[in-house]
Amino acid sequence: MKVFIQKHRGEFANIDTFTALLGFREKGYQIITFEYPEIDELPLDDESIVCGGIPVVLRALQRLGITPPELPSIPPQFAYSQISQ
Repeated sequence: MKVFIQKHRGEFANIDTFTALLGFREKGYQIITFEYPEIDELPLDDESIVCGGIPVVLRALQRLGITPPELPSIPPQFAYSQISQ
């Protein structure tokens, strides 16, 4: 199984993505890092795990044909309708 972890300018996007890397690496998963502009080029499949910011995860779900649940606490600038454009 592949785990795709977002980086930002070569660094981990946040502490959560770094922690995810440590945990998945410990479990022996294949880790692939990427920058946001590369999200549409990732070889995603139904077993892919994507770790990153809200826009990254929403875009990955969209690419996989999965409608994300309603997330009313997300600020409007990160709403799904803004990501799909």
